[in-house]
Amino acid sequence: MPHRRMVYIAGPYRGKDRAEESENVLRAAALSRLAIKEGLSPIVVHPGIYLGAYGDDGDEEQRARGLDVAIEIVRAVAEAGGSLWVIRSDDGRLSEGTQRELDSFAGAISEPRFAAKGEPTLVRIKTWDQWVEAGARLAWGITVEDE
Repeated sequence: MPHRRMVYIAGPYRGKDRAEESENVLRAAALSRLAIKEGLSPIVVHPGIYLGAYGDDGDEEQRARGLDVAIEIVRAVAEAGGSLWVIRSDDGRLSEGTQRELDSFAGAISEPRFAAKGEPTLVRIKTWDQWVEAGARLAWGITVEDE
């Protein structure tokens, strides 16, 4: 089996209620499946947060410790030569945790590169709707790299 490059999936987790948090987890999981179709090995912490594996996200102290764990994971992915795919919030902003993950990833690599046509990419940042479009394009045989 060929070696697959890792990709860390970042995006908002917190929502106004449990239903919105569930939607954010499902979005991260769907993006994970797109990464697999692209030949990558996705790392997604959203389900672990949802299930309490990193502590109680409603408790600020436990949330901070859990985010520290996520930051260590994103750094390890960067240091191993992996990528970062980011889901922007529906309003186009990055959540506080996502911004920390992005900053940590960029700080752990020697030459950050962002998506540009025809350029190898380590970081991709899109809204959910843009990721959905990328998935549809892949279904038609147009890879994320071709965008």
